[in-house]
Parts: sequence; C-alpha cells; structure tokens
Amino acid sequence: MASSFSVDTSGASEKIKAIRTKLSDGIGKVLEQELTNARAEIIARTQSGLDVDNKPFVKYSKYYAFKKFFKTEGVKGKRRKNKVKDSYRAYGGTKAAPAITPNLTLRGTMLRSLKVKVTKIAGGFLGKIYVNGAQADKVRGNQKLRKFFDLSKEQYDKIERKITEAINGRR
Repeated sequence: MASSFSVDTSGASEKIKAIRTKLSDGIGKVLEQELTNARAEIIARTQSGLDVDNKPFVKYSKYYAFKKFFKTEGVKGKRRKNKVKDSYRAYGGTKAAPAITPNLTLRGTMLRSLKVKVTKIAGGFLGKIYVNGAQADKVRGNQKLRKFFDLSKEQYDKIERKITEAINGRR
C-alpha cells in the first residue's frame, strides 16, 4: 500500500524573502554602527595627536603654532591676527614656537565634517566614511603630512568580525 502526502509551500517564498530582507537590513545596521564607531575613533585618535599607525603627528610650523596658541588663548579677531604676526616676527626663528601638540583641530569643523554613509547595492552594502563639503581640501592637505583619515588594521578587522558575527547570527 502506497501513501502519498503533500506539503503546502504557497507562502514559503514570501517568508524566505522576509527573512533575507531582515538579515540584510541587520547587516546594514551593523555596518553603519561599526563605521560610526570607527569615525569616533578617528576623531579621538586625531585629537590625541596620533596618526593611523598611532605615531605622533609631525609638529606644526612655527607660524601655525603661534596662530593656534593665540586662538586657544581666547585672543579674538583682528587683535589676534596682529598678535600672531607680531609674535611670529618678534620670534623670527630665534625663539621656539609655543609647545602645542598637533591635533588638526583649530575650530573643529574639519573633524566634524567626517560623515558615515551606508548604501544598499547589488549583493550587499557599501559603507564609507567621507568628508562633507568644503572641508575636503583641508583633509587632503593635512593627509599629506599627517596620515589621520584612514582605518587602522585593527579597525578593519573589528568591522569584518562584527559583520561576520551578524551573518552567523551572533550579536
């Protein structure tokens, strides 16, 4: 005697699609969160005066050191500009510039311009940390002498590990 049975699979493809979408969205959120963390680490590392390899930045030029010194001392406007020029001329290479640790922050606009974006593309996601607007030239100029706008190997490894955990269902 032969038996037969059937299984109703009419809603299976929609359920599988929903699971894929949920998994996919979850990976996109993990990527966005990890890039946001990496952005914060880049800013903190830069403000500490360290490059992507955790080496101290090259010192500021004397003129810029004076400019930053008077900016941080609260001297404002034209008075600050004149004071910087006068001090720089007075010291004219004979006296050391103020001891200021380079941290690429005068007003903070360059580091605040770092943004995170995650875009869904065919087969996955594209995540990036980028520079917003007019600060791009400033970043390029600073990057030549002080390599700060990059992820360290440890940051890349951490992002890869977190995404792998999300794919494997471990959060």
